[in-house]
Amino acid sequence: MADIKRWSIVRTIRSQSVAEHSYYVALMVPRLLREYGVEDPKILLHAVEYALMHDMNEVLTGDIATPIKKRLQPDVFDNMSIEFGMKPAHPGELVMAAIKVADLFEAAAFLAEEIAIGNGRVVDVQRVIKKKLASACAKLDSMAAEPSPKLYASLSYILHHLQHGKVDPLEPEV
Repeated sequence: MADIKRWSIVRTIRSQSVAEHSYYVALMVPRLLREYGVEDPKILLHAVEYALMHDMNEVLTGDIATPIKKRLQPDVFDNMSIEFGMKPAHPGELVMAAIKVADLFEAAAFLAEEIAIGNGRVVDVQRVIKKKLASACAKLDSMAAEPSPKLYASLSYILHHLQHGKVDPLEPEV
């Protein structure tokens, strides 16, 4: 996965591998799930494993652009991953929703950094991803026993500060 480049049709200044992306998604998922009351270590471990492997099919296909993916059968990548033993068992709907949020947030964060270093070409792509992120956050909230309606606002705050070069986006304003 370290050899597979992301952003195949998006012109970026910095390159990113599928492994780097998956690593960051896996780092975020347990914290996100804990925000929703998930504390079971087995569930959290399974979520991390799934997050690390969520794009494993790209080892076989490369990074296929989203417009093309949308035109393919919905389960083609899952079937391919299962066939080649690259997909762990389904972790459950709440975990899948959290992974989707982390996946989209990581993509938006990568693009925020691109914008911060002067890549104006990715602004529209980031806008689309942020809309998807808002929907994914709403879906996660609707599934959770303990909703966090401020999730998207919190993630947007972090993205704003990443994009504008604040060293620590979680540090409160002084």
